[in-house]
Amino acid sequence: MIAGKPEPSVRWLVNGVQVDEEYEHNAGDVIENRLMWPAVGRQDLNSVFSCQAINTLLTEPKETSLVLDLHLKPLTARILTKVSPLIADQRYEVSCESAGSRPPAVITWYKGKRQLRKVKVEGDFLLVGAISKHPYNYCHSQHQTNIPFGQVETCYQSPELLEETRENVTVSDLSFIPGTEDDGKSITCRAENPNITHGYLEASWKIDVGGGLVSMQSTASNPGDYGFP
Repeated sequence: MIAGKPEPSVRWLVNGVQVDEEYEHNAGDVIENRLMWPAVGRQDLNSVFSCQAINTLLTEPKETSLVLDLHLKPLTARILTKVSPLIADQRYEVSCESAGSRPPAVITWYKGKRQLRKVKVEGDFLLVGAISKHPYNYCHSQHQTNIPFGQVETCYQSPELLEETRENVTVSDLSFIPGTEDDGKSITCRAENPNITHGYLEASWKIDVGGGLVSMQSTASNPGDYGFP
């Protein structure tokens, strides 16, 4: 701040509350007040820091302000709508919800150690997770956008992911068809803020998968017995 007449006082306010009024003279007519904030926490998000100079009550103070924005780690990650046991070759839907991340968390799913991808680039094709109820959940398209009807080239069956974000809460839905070979594997949801090192949380669900219902000794007159293989 360049001094005036009478000499101004320079102070800091946070959200309208004065927190520092100690200033010093530097070279020439420069007056300086350096604010040392001990620690920045989640509670400081969107706080308004104002530097204010005033030399008389007869005029309005000169002021400049900034609003504090922060990158925040997710606070929670949890898997919702768990079902057990699962039946092989049947479709199930499961949701993962994460809260507290800023910007909103990026959610990724894993089955065992293998990531279940929503969007993947392969050569000249963009692989896009189709949000639909038909069994073909991933489609090839030469267009670098979401696939509109009429532009789908080929589709094949894969896990389906659908994500919804609202303020600091992110919800990701996974639709998948387990096989008997998936018995004992873990479905893991990872919620991550990529702007922060180690800024992620994980939630896991160990799935129990049994075989489908099988008919035994069935005839036209006898419906037979049913059991699991």
